[in-house]
Amino acid sequence: MLQLMLWGLMLPSLLSTFTPSTSSGQLLPPRSRIGDEVGAHAAVRPPIYMVQVRKPAHLLSAGPEEVEEWHRSFLPSPTLDSGEPRMVISYKTVMSGFAARLTAEQVKAMETMEGFVRAQLDEELIPQTTYSPDFLGLRPDVWDAANRGKGAIIGVIDSGIDYNHMSFAGNEILCPPPEGWKGSCYFERRPACNDKILGATYLRMFSPTDNGGHGSHVAGIAAGLPYPLTSIRADEFGTASGAAPDAYLSIYRASSTCELLWSIERAIEDGVHIISISMSTPVRQLSPGLYANVIAKGALEAVRRGILVVCAACNGGPSPGTVCNDAPWIMTVGASTMGRALNYVLRLGNGQEIQGESVSVEKMSKKGLVFPGANDEEDARLCRNLEAAVNVAGKVVMCYTGDITSAKKAEVVKDAGGVAMILTNTQRRGSIVAEVPGDVGIPVVAVNYADGELLINYARNPEAIVDLRPEAISFDAGPFPAVPSFSGRGPSRDNGGILKPDILGPGVNILSAAAQGEFVLKSGTSMATPHLSGIAAILKLYLSKETGIGWNPAIVRSAIMTTAVSSNNEDDPITDETGDRASLFAIGAGHVHPAAAMDPGLVYDIPVVDYVRYLCGLGYGDEEMFAMVDRTFNCNSPRLRLDPEQLNYPSIMVTLDVRPTSKSKSKTISRTLMSVVSKPSKYTAELSLRTQRRMAVRVSPETLQFSGLSDNRSFDVVFSLCGQIPHEDFDVEGHLRWVSDDKKHTVSSPFLVRVLIKQASQDRLPA
Repeated sequence: MLQLMLWGLMLPSLLSTFTPSTSSGQLLPPRSRIGDEVGAHAAVRPPIYMVQVRKPAHLLSAGPEEVEEWHRSFLPSPTLDSGEPRMVISYKTVMSGFAARLTAEQVKAMETMEGFVRAQLDEELIPQTTYSPDFLGLRPDVWDAANRGKGAIIGVIDSGIDYNHMSFAGNEILCPPPEGWKGSCYFERRPACNDKILGATYLRMFSPTDNGGHGSHVAGIAAGLPYPLTSIRADEFGTASGAAPDAYLSIYRASSTCELLWSIERAIEDGVHIISISMSTPVRQLSPGLYANVIAKGALEAVRRGILVVCAACNGGPSPGTVCNDAPWIMTVGASTMGRALNYVLRLGNGQEIQGESVSVEKMSKKGLVFPGANDEEDARLCRNLEAAVNVAGKVVMCYTGDITSAKKAEVVKDAGGVAMILTNTQRRGSIVAEVPGDVGIPVVAVNYADGELLINYARNPEAIVDLRPEAISFDAGPFPAVPSFSGRGPSRDNGGILKPDILGPGVNILSAAAQGEFVLKSGTSMATPHLSGIAAILKLYLSKETGIGWNPAIVRSAIMTTAVSSNNEDDPITDETGDRASLFAIGAGHVHPAAAMDPGLVYDIPVVDYVRYLCGLGYGDEEMFAMVDRTFNCNSPRLRLDPEQLNYPSIMVTLDVRPTSKSKSKTISRTLMSVVSKPSKYTAELSLRTQRRMAVRVSPETLQFSGLSDNRSFDVVFSLCGQIPHEDFDVEGHLRWVSDDKKHTVSSPFLVRVLIKQASQDRLPA
């Protein structure tokens, strides 16, 4: 409560009541108005800009209608030449501003108007695209203890939902609605909502119905009902279920940045407990910063209201600097494997057997094997076009992953007469098979890079043949968990030194709901994110009930991060697609361990106002601060600036600059822990370094004693460079663990120290 009061004094909210624009912000607009990207006017319609404005003093306490009318005063005209309204959205909660259809020239003219702050183009969002509850240890113990998430409301912002899917079936009569729920349901037919799909809204679409399947898939992972499978090797897969199967879902269909910001605003007002976003804004090589990121801005307002925002880390890996959604108030989720393999054996004519993965149960014998790309012709290697390739009729055809979907590759192979396809990883994708297509008309077997190269070499023999046969699904294909190549890696380009991603969750070949009532396998950080959203929903309700204190977003995230595991099933460090140890830039705190997170012992709390101080610490000026918090904020006072490294985050990232222009060879980082158990407790610090190379780490004090629930204790960690200074930059990774005297709790924080030696190193990302 104190945090909200402080924020309220420093950053007064604009208005908490949202009223859609009567022009095109209606929830049920006429089809003639919202046939958005089609029709006679599509070619001449100007793009949508999101415009941020500074309200004058006389409007600070104005109602929604008056504010919207003021927003309209910025427009060159109320409507386009076609008669369509210019105004798309009048924001009230997450941003002081609006979205409207404008030309670049009209935006330029608007810059001279009093109150104008900035404008940015609306952009298309990028999706970051069963057994997992068992793998996570949710079933049955955690589910039983936490009532399977009953009462939690998860807001999913994505491409909509297939409300007819069996994963979302429920009783149509909901009486009474959950406490605090204020949302609505707007499907084509009103009874589509039930005691599973609590709400569903949209802005410019025809309905919240999911056509592509991405939204249904992630919603099913978060809170899908248990359902016995009837497809995809159903006898082996068993029952599909979401992470929090009894939690409610509230669906927000969004396809662009202006719609996403509107969806966050609606989710806040509707009363959700968790917001799950498996999408990102376009990732740019030269990012302007967090202040220009729509998801970061909307999430900050949600967190201020006590709502945890869980986002995908993006699928740009394994290159460094590819993590996204990396603001420190967001829980950023990377992807991992979970040991399940849909085994399918390829037996070569020379007697050698290779293990692949496939959903197919079809057997084939003595089929010719051919690799159309043997001459390095790109179209043939990727199976984009086989017209100029070797004859593939009646043969098993090898194709590399990438460029187009595996379904499209299979279509090309089938049209050329191929009877099956072997999909082989590129070197970049390495050892982890993360693309196992569903039913695409012909059997498709996916193999890793090393086995693919072996097959390609064998296929050079014109007499090469292969037998194909399915084998039983295994659940110990290790080592696992491991990080696939696509999962976004740190360091962040924008957040000033916060280690991201935060956590790993299952994101490889995840089975969940699809559009039109099916179940499909998908991979991506999109799939990892709703796993964490469901887990967070369970934890938030369970821990609040057990401890009697409010579990704000920072505390829930801390419980998840400090109890994560950094080792695999073989008790070795988690590996990546190369088979080598994964860096902290890939795994963050490690892999989620829900059972441990239910009893974390200690947590790192972050007052919401510290996020604003953190923004000052990034060096933001007046314009950047207004872009984030919708008011002028003077960062000149030292007490209002917080160095990003000193934010009370569950992980630690430090930069030691020992270049000739710098004198310091050490840095002290401070953190504060809070007890979430009622009894007195004592903890002792334990340090582990991945390498002892030239780095000394000291914790002071080495023991912490807590009197009971909500007691706080602070400590310092001193990082010092020692010994001879090398000639190249380097990183040091390790963990700080606070272990309770009774050995019941271990509170773990990863740390990463970046040592800058070379003068030019400040201007480049690490290899």
